[in-house]
Amino acid sequence: MIARLHASLTLKLFLASFVSTHLPLFAALAYYGFNQHLDPLTTVGLLLAATVAGTVLCLGSLWFLLHPLRQLRLAVTRFRESRIVCELRSKRRDEIGLIINTFTSLTTELSRTITTLEHQATSDVVTGLRNRRWLIDNAAAVISRARREQTKLSVISMDIDHFKSINDRFGHDAGDRALMTTGAVVQACLRPYDLAARIGGEEFAVLLPGCDKTSAAEIANRIRADLETATVLPNGTRLTASFGVYEADASSDTLSTMLKAADANLYRAKRAGRNRVIGSAAETQPKRKETLVNSSKGQRMAPGE
Repeated sequence: MIARLHASLTLKLFLASFVSTHLPLFAALAYYGFNQHLDPLTTVGLLLAATVAGTVLCLGSLWFLLHPLRQLRLAVTRFRESRIVCELRSKRRDEIGLIINTFTSLTTELSRTITTLEHQATSDVVTGLRNRRWLIDNAAAVISRARREQTKLSVISMDIDHFKSINDRFGHDAGDRALMTTGAVVQACLRPYDLAARIGGEEFAVLLPGCDKTSAAEIANRIRADLETATVLPNGTRLTASFGVYEADASSDTLSTMLKAADANLYRAKRAGRNRVIGSAAETQPKRKETLVNSSKGQRMAPGE
Protein backbone atom coordinates (compact mmCIF):
# COMPACT_ATOMS: atom_id res chain seq x y z
CA MET A 1 0.00 0.00 0.00
CA ILE A 2 2.81 2.41 0.87
CA ALA A 3 4.55 1.61 -2.42
CA ARG A 4 1.33 2.34 -4.32
CA LEU A 5 0.95 5.60 -2.40
CA HIS A 6 4.47 6.71 -3.38
CA ALA A 7 3.77 5.91 -7.03
CA SER A 8 0.31 7.50 -7.32
CA LEU A 9 -0.45 11.20 -7.25
CA THR A 10 -4.17 10.44 -7.16
CA LEU A 11 -3.88 8.45 -3.94
CA LYS A 12 -1.75 11.18 -2.40
CA LEU A 13 -4.36 13.83 -3.24
CA PHE A 14 -7.23 11.70 -1.91
CA LEU A 15 -5.34 10.87 1.29
CA ALA A 16 -4.21 14.47 1.84
CA SER A 17 -7.75 15.78 1.31
CA PHE A 18 -9.34 13.17 3.58
CA VAL A 19 -6.86 13.45 6.43
CA SER A 20 -6.58 17.23 6.41
CA THR A 21 -10.37 17.65 6.29
CA HIS A 22 -11.35 15.03 8.85
CA LEU A 23 -8.47 15.06 11.32
CA PRO A 24 -9.36 18.46 12.86
CA LEU A 25 -13.01 17.45 12.89
CA PHE A 26 -12.23 14.18 14.72
CA ALA A 27 -10.08 16.12 17.17
CA ALA A 28 -12.96 18.55 17.80
CA LEU A 29 -15.45 15.71 18.34
CA ALA A 30 -13.06 13.99 20.75
CA TYR A 31 -12.64 17.21 22.67
CA TYR A 32 -16.40 17.66 22.78
CA GLY A 33 -16.81 14.06 23.99
CA PHE A 34 -14.66 14.78 27.02
CA ASN A 35 -16.26 18.16 27.60
CA GLN A 36 -19.98 17.66 27.00
CA HIS A 37 -20.83 20.51 29.36
CA LEU A 38 -19.82 23.06 26.66
CA ASP A 39 -22.51 25.53 25.78
CA PRO A 40 -23.92 25.53 22.21
CA LEU A 41 -22.07 28.70 21.18
CA THR A 42 -18.71 27.24 22.22
CA THR A 43 -19.55 24.00 20.43
CA VAL A 44 -20.34 25.86 17.21
CA GLY A 45 -17.10 27.82 17.54
CA LEU A 46 -15.18 24.59 18.07
CA LEU A 47 -16.66 22.99 14.95
CA LEU A 48 -16.03 26.15 12.93
CA ALA A 49 -12.41 26.25 14.08
CA ALA A 50 -12.02 22.58 13.15
CA THR A 51 -13.48 23.27 9.70
CA VAL A 52 -11.15 26.24 9.07
CA ALA A 53 -8.14 24.25 10.31
CA GLY A 54 -9.08 21.36 8.05
CA THR A 55 -9.46 23.65 5.05
CA VAL A 56 -6.09 25.33 5.66
CA LEU A 57 -4.40 21.97 6.15
CA CYS A 58 -6.02 20.59 2.99
CA LEU A 59 -4.99 23.58 0.85
CA GLY A 60 -1.46 23.47 2.26
CA SER A 61 -1.14 19.78 1.44
CA LEU A 62 -2.38 20.31 -2.11
CA TRP A 63 0.00 23.27 -2.58
CA PHE A 64 2.93 21.11 -1.43
CA LEU A 65 1.97 18.18 -3.66
CA LEU A 66 1.36 20.34 -6.77
CA HIS A 67 4.21 22.83 -6.31
CA PRO A 68 6.51 20.97 -8.78
CA LEU A 69 3.90 21.56 -11.51
CA ARG A 70 4.33 25.31 -11.10
CA GLN A 71 8.09 24.89 -11.44
CA LEU A 72 7.47 22.80 -14.54
CA ARG A 73 5.23 25.50 -16.04
CA LEU A 74 7.98 28.09 -15.55
CA ALA A 75 10.54 25.73 -17.10
CA VAL A 76 8.30 25.16 -20.14
CA THR A 77 7.82 28.92 -20.62
CA ARG A 78 11.54 29.59 -20.27
CA PHE A 79 12.46 26.87 -22.75
CA ARG A 80 9.85 28.05 -25.25
CA GLU A 81 10.97 31.68 -25.07
CA SER A 82 14.75 31.36 -24.83
CA ARG A 83 15.50 27.64 -25.28
CA ILE A 84 17.17 27.50 -21.87
CA VAL A 85 16.96 24.04 -20.35
CA CYS A 86 16.07 24.01 -16.65
CA GLU A 87 17.64 20.97 -15.01
CA LEU A 88 14.59 19.91 -13.01
CA ARG A 89 15.03 16.60 -11.25
CA SER A 90 12.56 14.88 -8.94
CA LYS A 91 12.99 11.91 -6.62
CA ARG A 92 9.24 11.37 -6.56
CA ARG A 93 7.97 8.18 -8.17
CA ASP A 94 4.47 9.42 -8.93
CA GLU A 95 3.09 11.01 -12.11
CA ILE A 96 4.62 14.41 -11.35
CA GLY A 97 8.10 12.94 -10.83
CA LEU A 98 7.78 11.02 -14.09
CA ILE A 99 6.63 14.12 -16.01
CA ILE A 100 9.39 16.34 -14.60
CA ASN A 101 12.22 13.89 -15.27
CA THR A 102 10.88 13.08 -18.74
CA PHE A 103 10.52 16.78 -19.54
CA THR A 104 14.13 17.48 -18.51
CA SER A 105 15.45 14.60 -20.63
CA LEU A 106 13.36 15.53 -23.67
CA THR A 107 14.22 19.24 -23.59
CA THR A 108 17.92 18.45 -23.17
CA GLU A 109 17.83 16.18 -26.22
CA LEU A 110 15.72 18.67 -28.15
CA SER A 111 18.11 21.52 -27.36
CA ARG A 112 21.06 19.46 -28.58
CA THR A 113 19.20 18.50 -31.75
CA ILE A 114 18.24 22.12 -32.47
CA THR A 115 21.84 23.24 -31.89
CA THR A 116 23.08 20.56 -34.28
CA LEU A 117 20.52 21.49 -36.94
CA GLU A 118 21.33 25.19 -36.60
CA HIS A 119 25.03 24.44 -37.00
CA GLN A 120 24.35 22.32 -40.07
CA ALA A 121 22.12 25.01 -41.55
CA THR A 122 24.80 27.69 -41.15
CA SER A 123 27.92 25.63 -41.92
CA ASP A 124 29.60 24.43 -45.08
CA VAL A 125 30.10 20.68 -44.93
CA VAL A 126 33.10 20.57 -47.29
CA THR A 127 35.30 23.32 -45.87
CA GLY A 128 34.17 23.37 -42.25
CA LEU A 129 33.62 27.12 -42.47
CA ARG A 130 30.32 28.93 -42.05
CA ASN A 131 28.12 29.77 -45.03
CA ARG A 132 26.75 32.97 -46.57
CA ARG A 133 23.57 32.88 -44.48
CA TRP A 134 25.55 32.79 -41.23
CA LEU A 135 27.82 35.61 -42.38
CA ILE A 136 24.85 37.82 -43.25
CA ASP A 137 23.17 37.08 -39.90
CA ASN A 138 26.28 37.88 -37.85
CA ALA A 139 27.96 40.65 -39.81
CA ALA A 140 25.45 43.32 -38.75
CA ALA A 141 26.48 43.05 -35.09
CA VAL A 142 30.17 43.30 -35.98
CA ILE A 143 29.62 46.36 -38.19
CA SER A 144 27.41 47.99 -35.55
CA ARG A 145 30.07 47.46 -32.88
CA ALA A 146 32.78 48.92 -35.10
CA ARG A 147 30.55 51.95 -35.77
CA ARG A 148 29.75 52.39 -32.08
CA GLU A 149 33.33 51.97 -30.87
CA GLN A 150 34.84 53.72 -33.91
CA THR A 151 37.28 50.88 -34.59
CA LYS A 152 38.73 49.59 -37.84
CA LEU A 153 36.95 46.94 -39.88
CA SER A 154 38.15 45.17 -43.02
CA VAL A 155 36.95 42.38 -45.26
CA ILE A 156 38.80 39.87 -47.43
CA SER A 157 37.23 38.43 -50.55
CA MET A 158 39.12 35.45 -51.95
CA ASP A 159 38.69 33.06 -54.84
CA ILE A 160 40.59 29.86 -55.67
CA ASP A 161 42.42 30.32 -58.97
CA HIS A 162 41.41 28.14 -61.93
CA PHE A 163 39.04 26.09 -59.80
CA LYS A 164 37.04 24.89 -62.80
CA SER A 165 40.25 23.70 -64.37
CA ILE A 166 41.12 21.77 -61.20
CA ASN A 167 37.80 19.91 -61.39
CA ASP A 168 38.17 19.30 -65.13
CA ARG A 169 41.79 18.06 -64.93
CA PHE A 170 41.82 16.11 -61.69
CA GLY A 171 38.17 15.39 -60.92
CA HIS A 172 35.75 16.64 -58.30
CA ASP A 173 37.47 14.75 -55.50
CA ALA A 174 40.54 16.91 -56.07
CA GLY A 175 38.29 19.96 -56.13
CA ASP A 176 36.81 18.96 -52.77
CA ARG A 177 40.32 18.46 -51.34
CA ALA A 178 41.24 21.92 -52.57
CA LEU A 179 38.19 23.38 -50.84
CA MET A 180 38.87 21.46 -47.61
CA THR A 181 42.50 22.60 -47.60
CA THR A 182 41.44 26.20 -48.20
CA GLY A 183 38.99 26.04 -45.31
CA ALA A 184 41.63 24.59 -42.98
CA VAL A 185 44.22 27.21 -43.98
CA VAL A 186 41.75 30.06 -43.53
CA GLN A 187 40.78 28.83 -40.07
CA ALA A 188 44.42 28.41 -39.05
CA CYS A 189 45.33 31.97 -40.10
CA LEU A 190 42.46 33.80 -38.39
CA ARG A 191 41.79 35.01 -34.88
CA PRO A 192 38.99 33.42 -32.82
CA TYR A 193 36.66 36.40 -33.30
CA ASP A 194 37.13 36.80 -37.07
CA LEU A 195 34.19 35.75 -39.26
CA ALA A 196 34.99 33.44 -42.18
CA ALA A 197 32.52 31.87 -44.60
CA ARG A 198 32.34 30.10 -47.92
CA ILE A 199 29.93 32.28 -49.85
CA GLY A 200 29.98 30.55 -53.22
CA GLY A 201 31.47 27.63 -55.11
CA GLU A 202 35.13 28.59 -54.67
CA GLU A 203 34.54 32.02 -53.15
CA PHE A 204 35.27 32.92 -49.54
CA ALA A 205 34.83 36.01 -47.41
CA VAL A 206 36.47 36.98 -44.13
CA LEU A 207 35.33 39.82 -41.86
CA LEU A 208 38.14 41.21 -39.70
CA PRO A 209 37.14 43.41 -36.73
CA GLY A 210 39.84 45.81 -35.57
CA CYS A 211 41.93 45.45 -38.75
CA ASP A 212 42.95 48.17 -41.18
CA LYS A 213 43.77 47.34 -44.81
CA THR A 214 47.46 46.78 -44.03
CA SER A 215 46.79 44.21 -41.31
CA ALA A 216 44.08 42.58 -43.42
CA ALA A 217 46.47 42.36 -46.38
CA GLU A 218 49.05 40.66 -44.14
CA ILE A 219 46.47 38.06 -43.11
CA ALA A 220 45.46 37.55 -46.74
CA ASN A 221 49.10 37.12 -47.78
CA ARG A 222 49.61 34.57 -45.01
CA ILE A 223 46.64 32.59 -46.31
CA ARG A 224 47.92 32.92 -49.88
CA ALA A 225 51.42 31.71 -48.96
CA ASP A 226 50.13 28.74 -46.96
CA LEU A 227 47.85 27.68 -49.80
CA GLU A 228 50.68 27.91 -52.31
CA THR A 229 52.84 25.53 -50.28
CA ALA A 230 50.05 23.00 -49.67
CA THR A 231 50.61 19.68 -51.45
CA VAL A 232 47.03 18.78 -52.19
CA LEU A 233 46.83 18.62 -56.02
CA PRO A 234 48.39 15.91 -58.23
CA ASN A 235 51.53 16.36 -60.33
CA GLY A 236 52.88 19.12 -58.11
CA THR A 237 50.17 21.54 -59.23
CA ARG A 238 50.08 24.55 -56.93
CA LEU A 239 46.91 25.59 -55.18
CA THR A 240 46.68 29.37 -55.40
CA ALA A 241 44.06 32.01 -54.73
CA SER A 242 43.49 35.68 -55.45
CA PHE A 243 42.49 38.17 -52.77
CA GLY A 244 40.70 41.49 -52.59
CA VAL A 245 41.03 43.47 -49.35
CA TYR A 246 38.86 46.41 -48.39
CA GLU A 247 39.01 48.59 -45.29
CA ALA A 248 35.46 49.68 -44.59
CA ASP A 249 33.92 52.86 -43.32
CA ALA A 250 31.76 51.42 -40.56
CA SER A 251 29.63 54.57 -40.41
CA SER A 252 28.27 54.03 -43.92
CA ASP A 253 29.28 50.62 -45.25
CA THR A 254 27.12 47.51 -45.08
CA LEU A 255 28.22 43.94 -45.64
CA SER A 256 26.94 44.17 -49.20
CA THR A 257 28.94 47.30 -50.06
CA MET A 258 32.02 45.90 -48.31
CA LEU A 259 31.90 42.69 -50.32
CA LYS A 260 31.35 44.59 -53.57
CA ALA A 261 34.41 46.74 -52.90
CA ALA A 262 36.50 43.72 -51.92
CA ASP A 263 35.29 41.86 -55.03
CA ALA A 264 36.41 44.77 -57.19
CA ASN A 265 39.91 44.42 -55.75
CA LEU A 266 39.70 40.64 -56.18
CA TYR A 267 39.02 41.01 -59.91
CA ARG A 268 41.92 43.45 -60.13
CA ALA A 269 44.13 40.80 -58.55
CA LYS A 270 42.95 38.24 -61.10
CA ARG A 271 43.57 40.58 -64.00
CA ALA A 272 47.03 41.32 -62.65
CA GLY A 273 48.01 37.65 -62.82
CA ARG A 274 46.28 35.92 -59.89
CA ASN A 275 47.89 34.54 -56.72
CA ARG A 276 48.17 38.01 -55.22
CA VAL A 277 46.52 40.44 -52.83
CA ILE A 278 45.16 43.85 -53.77
CA GLY A 279 43.62 46.14 -51.16
CA SER A 280 42.11 49.55 -50.71
CA ALA A 281 40.27 51.64 -48.13
CA ALA A 282 36.87 53.30 -48.23
CA GLU A 283 38.19 56.78 -49.01
CA THR A 284 40.10 55.55 -52.07
CA GLN A 285 37.20 53.76 -53.72
CA PRO A 286 36.02 55.27 -57.03
CA LYS A 287 32.64 56.97 -56.80
CA ARG A 288 31.43 55.76 -60.19
CA LYS A 289 30.60 52.15 -60.85
CA GLU A 290 33.13 50.47 -63.15
CA THR A 291 32.58 47.50 -65.45
CA LEU A 292 35.43 45.08 -64.85
CA VAL A 293 36.35 43.09 -67.94
CA ASN A 294 38.91 40.56 -68.96
CA SER A 295 41.15 42.58 -71.24
CA SER A 296 42.12 39.56 -73.32
CA LYS A 297 38.52 38.50 -74.02
CA GLY A 298 36.54 41.70 -73.53
CA GLN A 299 34.14 39.88 -71.20
CA ARG A 300 33.35 40.01 -67.51
CA MET A 301 35.45 37.50 -65.61
CA ALA A 302 33.55 34.76 -63.82
CA PRO A 303 34.61 33.30 -60.47
CA GLY A 304 37.04 30.45 -60.87
CA GLU A 305 38.65 31.81 -64.05
